[in-house]
Amino acid sequence: FRSPKYPNVYNVLGNIYLQKKDYDKAENFYNKSIKVSKNFIQGYIGLADTYFLMNKPFLAEVTIKKAILHSPNNTTARYFLVSLYASLDRKEEAVEECMKIFKNNPKDMMSLMMISLVYEDDGKKCIKKFFEMLKDYPKNSSIKLAITFSKDKLKDKETMIKKLVSKYPDSSDAHCILGDIYFDSYKWD
Repeated sequence: FRSPKYPNVYNVLGNIYLQKKDYDKAENFYNKSIKVSKNFIQGYIGLADTYFLMNKPFLAEVTIKKAILHSPNNTTARYFLVSLYASLDRKEEAVEECMKIFKNNPKDMMSLMMISLVYEDDGKKCIKKFFEMLKDYPKNSSIKLAITFSKDKLKDKETMIKKLVSKYPDSSDAHCILGDIYFDSYKWD
């Protein structure tokens, strides 16, 4: 068959072979889609996904960074990189990518959820990160909501929130969360 001029044709074939777990053919077609158009982001994302599934995380990272280089605000590529970093236990880099997504779109609740997932085992770090963000975006209700949900991860919630209240005395959110903790722990007769 003749070589198509449109990268999406190769990309669709790459997707089909990726679903069939024929990674070599998927890799071949994604590379062809990129060869047809160096700026074809979907080809890079598919190729990075293929490399990840082939247990080649270095190649996945290099490839997804090329996608981001061509399209810095592409959230799909950035979320892939967040997931890749998290899977490699590179938590700080994952959070840094989430911050880039959030700074580009401060209404992006998914980036906050991803930070919460990355810090799944460290509620203190998670809450601290959200309060740092709240300093830059004091009226952002998404961050406030993320703080409320993340407080449940803390083992010693009361102590942590008291520290945050003393560090951010003007933060009504910290005071409200502390009130919530007291309310939740009160033994109602």
